[in-house]
Formats: sequence, C-alpha cells, structure tokens
Amino acid sequence: MKRNAGGTIPCSRKRTMRFSPKPAPTPPWEACSGVTGSLPDCPPVQVRLLGEELVAFRDSQGRVGLLDEHCSHRGTSLYYGRNEECGLRCIYHGWKYDMDGNVLETPAAPSGSDFKTKIHHRTYPCREEAGIVFAYMGPLEKKPLFPSYEWVGLSEDQVFVTKVFLKCNYLQGLEGDCDSSHLSYLHKSFKAGTREFENEAYANDGAPKLEAVGTDFGVRMVSLRKSGPSTNLFRVTNFVMPCQGFIPGGREGLTTHYYVPIDDAHVWK
Repeated sequence: MKRNAGGTIPCSRKRTMRFSPKPAPTPPWEACSGVTGSLPDCPPVQVRLLGEELVAFRDSQGRVGLLDEHCSHRGTSLYYGRNEECGLRCIYHGWKYDMDGNVLETPAAPSGSDFKTKIHHRTYPCREEAGIVFAYMGPLEKKPLFPSYEWVGLSEDQVFVTKVFLKCNYLQGLEGDCDSSHLSYLHKSFKAGTREFENEAYANDGAPKLEAVGTDFGVRMVSLRKSGPSTNLFRVTNFVMPCQGFIPGGREGLTTHYYVPIDDAHVWK
C-alpha cells in the first residue's frame, strides 16, 4: 500500500482515510530464508528477497549469515561454495567470507597481500525467532529494535510456521487479509455428509459492513455481519506496515502473515 505525503487511501465507497505527512518509514526486519532447523556447516541456500539475489548459510557456530550471492572477486555464485570453519568459501578462487561480510582468506593472491582488508562483501544482519529467520536490509545506522510481538521467544511447540510461494505482488496478498467478505465464499465449508454450512455466522450474511481505521502501525479493518436473528459477528484484522496481516485465528489462536516480496511479481507468505 503506497501513500504520498498528505495523501489518501480509499477504504470503502463511503470513507477515505487521510494521513498527515510523515518522514519516510524505517526499513523493517523481513522474514527471509529456509536455513532454520538446518545443522551448522550445512550447504548454503539461495534466497531472492526484494529483487536481490542472496545466499544464506549457517556457520560452524550455528549463526545465520545472509550474503550477496555473487563473489566479490569474479561474480561466481556462492550457492556452490563450501560452508566450512565459520565462513563460506567460493569454489572458484577460494575467497572466504564470514557472516559479517569480512573477507577472511584470498588464497590465490600473492603471499603477503593485504588486498582482502580493502574489500567488504555485502551482507545483511539476521535474527531467528519462532522458527523464522529475519533479515534487516536497510542502512545499519537506522536499524530498529526487533518488534516485541507476543510470539517472539515462544518455544517451538507453541508456534506453527508455514511458507507459501505466491505468484503475485505482495500487496495483492495483503489485500486478501484485509478483506473479510470473502470468508462467506472462498472459505465456505459444509457439515460432513450434508449441504449445511459449518459456520452459520458467515453463511447468514455474505455482505458484511466494512470499516477501516488508521492507526500508528497501519490500518485496523473491522467487519460486522448478522450471525443470527439477534446476534452480530464482529471481526477485526490488522494491516501492520509494511507487509504484515494479523488475522483472528479462532481456536488456533493468533495468525500472522508476512508477505515478503521476492520481486514485483512473486512473494513469500
């Protein structure tokens, strides 16, 4: 969702939210890679994130590194590199990088060369929480604190993590989380062996009243539908800038969706 300084975001046919001009937001921590659960010194993993070609690896101490995929020497893919002794070694000329982008070794260089001290490979700081690897891809001087969501720090038996590849722009995915009306159609389910709706609240009213409220973290989306002759179903979802959807999970508890852009036409959810 893009907003211009002093601009507006249409929320419904009857309401438009207005925002005051604000400074550019601080880049967020992005959910990124699939090395969680892997062993130290495991093979590296290719990661495409925000249009950048990257490679992730877990070093000998179990720490996760996220580096530019292409070696600073000759551009060889580090996906084919050897993960060994707290570094990722390029298979072409043996250049070795640590998780912070320092060049540890240039074995093909002349003896006594200090050329490696003049080069720093692009890398992004990572953090693991609840079975997910997060990366910060903005300027280091602006790196924010990691958000203290209620699931941060929970043990693995208290969270369930999934990863889905979608062929769409990240904003199209987020749009679905903001829309409560589709629950009466796309998520329609029937009682076993019958044509009766399992969730009568959604079946009784397929055109809920929708409202949006601007907040300091994004947008709160509210839907109200008639669930019975004298009852209403009140449902609240939250769009958290820039790419998260918080949706009510019922018996499953809180559900958080990260829509992490791979590029303009693909996203990880």
